[in-house]
Amino acid sequence: MGSRWNLICLLLGCAFAAQPCQVTLKATNSKATCAAPPGWASRPPRFVDVPITKIENPSGQSFSVYLYGVTGKSLPELLGNVTAYPADRTGTFTLRVPASKPPSRISVEIRRTLEAQPWKPITVTIGPLRWLYEER
Repeated sequence: MGSRWNLICLLLGCAFAAQPCQVTLKATNSKATCAAPPGWASRPPRFVDVPITKIENPSGQSFSVYLYGVTGKSLPELLGNVTAYPADRTGTFTLRVPASKPPSRISVEIRRTLEAQPWKPITVTIGPLRWLYEER
């Protein structure tokens, strides 16, 4: 069923969910990588939904979520970033995916909005990312 569903989803332009990218990031482990959606080269996604589903942030420290496309050994390419506001409110953010080289991996990272300040305890659950192939 999996490959048939992937083909149907690709042909109909629905969100690709075969290999979900869901990560939990902390101040001590602020980056993770996932596989990029297959078929990016032949049909790149136009948008990505970035659900921030859980936030444990007792200090209220401001943070942003960054998505990068990673291709081989080249520098990661920024796909976009979102900032939760208030810093403890979950939600789903939609980013337009720039036209770029098809990545093999997606890097997800949380960063302090004020990078000069040290991290305070924080845990953020992101995903699963939803890759969208047409406007809603």
